[in-house]
Amino acid sequence: MSPSRSALVASLCVMTLASALSAQPSTDVIRGRVTNPDAQPVPGVEVRATSYAGSVTKTATTDNGGRFTIVFINGEGDYWLDFRKLGFAPKRFEIKKVGDEAVMLADARLSSAIVAIDGMTITGERTRALPNRNAKDADAGGGERPLTTNGLFPDQAGSLAAMAAGIAGFQLVPGLDGAPDMYSVLGLTGDQNNVTFNGLGSGVSALPPDVLATTSINPYPFDVSKGGFSGAQITIQTIPGSNFSRRALSNATIAPQLEWTDQTAAAQAQKYTNVRIGGNAAGPITYSLTVAHT
Repeated sequence: MSPSRSALVASLCVMTLASALSAQPSTDVIRGRVTNPDAQPVPGVEVRATSYAGSVTKTATTDNGGRFTIVFINGEGDYWLDFRKLGFAPKRFEIKKVGDEAVMLADARLSSAIVAIDGMTITGERTRALPNRNAKDADAGGGERPLTTNGLFPDQAGSLAAMAAGIAGFQLVPGLDGAPDMYSVLGLTGDQNNVTFNGLGSGVSALPPDVLATTSINPYPFDVSKGGFSGAQITIQTIPGSNFSRRALSNATIAPQLEWTDQTAAAQAQKYTNVRIGGNAAGPITYSLTVAHT
């Protein structure tokens, strides 16, 4: 082989090797540390890297030491970096790969966006409006309805869910494994409802049948100050005492002698006995000063 031909072959081999090396994919690794104006690390910063030409975006979040790492396979070496965190001003800058550096460093220092205002003192007086427990007016929404035990079976007397189910649009949801009964309105689950007792949130699910209280239900409360639920609200208001004395006694009895059934049910011993005795009392302890009810 002549010297000129050997030189030509060697040149072609070198060009082929250079082309192969240039065709190999390069990986760009971007690392950095984010600090605050006091040079302290800032965790939880959202770091967004966007390639300049391809507009490929990758994100990372700084750790407790304020450090982050973003990797681009087949990277192009030119990126825009954005840093965002609540309480700090956004920061944006460009980073380019220099030569054959393996890691591109992108440290950033964020400036605080919190504005301190001068202290102020506010004074004022107003008369505190106490709740009127004797109010009988309907709510502004017009949807409040009274709850009563009329039409309930003796074993359901006092159950708020059973009383609510007696209103059109409400459905009783029996409790399982000893759990209290619930009710559903507009197809919502029972845990979406709310109960207040004298204006305070309560987990009451049943009342004594002879309780001295008024009970009502609002299927769609309009008041935006009542939050935390999306179903209906049952309101229980105890009746305040007065100088008038009152006594009441109630009894509900179910005896086998008062029940009628067919021979099959009688043979299966479906008759039962149920006795409930209740009552209430209210009156003054000291006239016009101290009253009580039970």
